[in-house]
Amino acid sequence: MIMASPWAAKSLLENKVNYLTVIEVLKKIKDKCNNKSYSALAAALLSFDDKICLEQKKFIVEIIPNSPIIPYIKGEIVYLENEKNPERGIAELQHLLTSYGNLNTPNNCKMSLEYYAFIANCYINANDYDNAKKYCDLIEKEDLNHWELRNIKSGLKYLKLNSAKRLISH
Repeated sequence: MIMASPWAAKSLLENKVNYLTVIEVLKKIKDKCNNKSYSALAAALLSFDDKICLEQKKFIVEIIPNSPIIPYIKGEIVYLENEKNPERGIAELQHLLTSYGNLNTPNNCKMSLEYYAFIANCYINANDYDNAKKYCDLIEKEDLNHWELRNIKSGLKYLKLNSAKRLISH
């Protein structure tokens, strides 16, 4: 079994041991496998672990730089590296938007929409409702079912509620 299933474990300790075993196996595949596709796949699976996510995404960019998913992963990296510095993230994402915005992702979504989503989330992190809403509207205009739209709208709602609370408390 390559993936650790919490339902198969008989205890929390066994679940943790299974999880750590899977992580170690994936790290070995990533680091020692001669097949770059398998190494990249292992890194992609490791990127689901928040503690090592950024490191694995950078590894994927390094090992398969010409993959069609790389522009998206670069956006993820910029967003993750700049969660605490959203202004810098926005500037870097705008640059990526200029470079890759006209491409499509492997699942045929416009790359520009993915960057709009990252930028909207940066504006939410910066507590900038108006600009976040602007990018949310750009996504909605093109794709009402975009996968990140619900999260962005939730962030906008949170910003609006916090703004209203601040007005009431003053």
